[in-house]
Amino acid sequence: MGIKNLTSLFKKNTPLVIILIIVGFITYKDCLNNPLFWDDEATIINNLFIRDFRYIKEMFTSGYHYGWGEKTNLYRPLATLSFAIEYHLFKLNPKIYHLTNIILHIINSLILFFLSQELFRLKKISFFISLLYLIHPQATEVVNYASHRPELLMCLFFLLSFYTYIKFTKTNKKFFLFNSLFFYILSILSKEMGITLVLFLFFYNIFKLKKAFNKYLLFFIGIAFLYTGLRATCLNFLGVSLLKGPQFEPYSENLVERLLIFSKIFFIYIKIFFWPVGLHMERDIPYLKSPWEIKAILASSSIIIMVGLLVIKRRKYPEEFLGGSWFLLSLLPVSGVIPINTAIAEHYLYLPSIGFFMFIVNLIFKGYKKIRKNWFKYIFRSLILIIFIGISCLTIKRNKEWNDPLTLYQSTAKYAKYSFRAHNNLGVEYFRRKNFRKAEYYFKKALNINPNYAPALNNIGVIALRKGKVKEAISYYKKSKEKDPNYLLAYKNLAHLYIKLGLKKEAKKELEDILQRFPYDQEAKRLLRIINK
Repeated sequence: MGIKNLTSLFKKNTPLVIILIIVGFITYKDCLNNPLFWDDEATIINNLFIRDFRYIKEMFTSGYHYGWGEKTNLYRPLATLSFAIEYHLFKLNPKIYHLTNIILHIINSLILFFLSQELFRLKKISFFISLLYLIHPQATEVVNYASHRPELLMCLFFLLSFYTYIKFTKTNKKFFLFNSLFFYILSILSKEMGITLVLFLFFYNIFKLKKAFNKYLLFFIGIAFLYTGLRATCLNFLGVSLLKGPQFEPYSENLVERLLIFSKIFFIYIKIFFWPVGLHMERDIPYLKSPWEIKAILASSSIIIMVGLLVIKRRKYPEEFLGGSWFLLSLLPVSGVIPINTAIAEHYLYLPSIGFFMFIVNLIFKGYKKIRKNWFKYIFRSLILIIFIGISCLTIKRNKEWNDPLTLYQSTAKYAKYSFRAHNNLGVEYFRRKNFRKAEYYFKKALNINPNYAPALNNIGVIALRKGKVKEAISYYKKSKEKDPNYLLAYKNLAHLYIKLGLKKEAKKELEDILQRFPYDQEAKRLLRIINK
């Protein structure tokens, strides 16, 4: 991007930059009290790859959770690399991982501030867009949860790529083009959603350059096609069609149904922006009550009307057109066009929220300009100030909920009644606190929701073993393996139990199966050496 260019930006905007930094740290300081939990156990605590840089090749050639033996089709190598750097400097100190997330979020807000100035020219508008993005509660899940590092990194490089592309179109200096392409690659390597930048550049060309295409877009299109090809072949860790699975049923069965379900989800997201209360880690999917559900049809019709109005009014409201396009385009990857494992999630809004805030802030400023009476302007400004303070307070309150995993899981399970993951995690937390009765209750509840959920089957086996029911424990461990042949914890528990029972042949088979699926498992190698002596 250029050190001189960056230094110049900060000098021109020093007071506002300082305000954003201070507000960011004040708003998110409570994140530093968060422990590492849920997926953090896979991505950080038990991730073998972050413990030794000799695994750097594996970071870039395997799935996000493979460092602890779980196969997924998620590809986020830069996040794993960032965890490795933190681990080597600070081991497993939770404060460091959360501090990094806070800093990344603040940096994203600052880059958005500079980017908005390039797009809209008015410093006030740019400041309020970035401030709203910085303090709005929609970002709390991404900032508080260490395992959502990919979202932060993807957005960081996405914004940098967009900013340097704009600089290139204004100066025609190849230096900015190379930077933009480099940041685009880093954005994609952070999270798959980064690939959508090429669509944003297309709309930016329409918005500012008054032409949809230029030859330099071919470089971005080439990168997008290359990445898609790699993800469909050698980086397709589960060997499945990217357009089909693996997904959960019945969400992934039919494209039209997925889009209708998303139309209902779309308005849940809109509600989160205007009324950001009752936020929680997981949400129940608003499945269709019937293929012709009126609510879903009305919702999808409303979205079509919104898009139509954006296009029709694009010349009169170009800024709102750009913001609205940003919002809609960045939701495409999670809209059901491509089936995904989680249909609805608050962290999906991290990048799209930028477009939404661009749209709203520009609209508000145009309304403010039309006010003629000074007394009404004072009331309007006071109201905006109250809203911003209220939003900050909601974010601070939400951050504190992340300080205790038990409280967070309880809240999530209460709101997401059909989230088998939340109920299973609640059981795990009770188990760790030695409340085995409640732990068993929530494990069984998770299985009632999803009888095929391997972690819950394994956990019920652990409970059975505590009760001395060895045969029942073995049965549950085997069921867990059957439902998910890549769930290594069930293999490990079974191997340990067989060793305890003196069944060396059976234990050896389990350990060999572990190493076949995850050849880096040091514990399995050690136990196998002992058995083979």
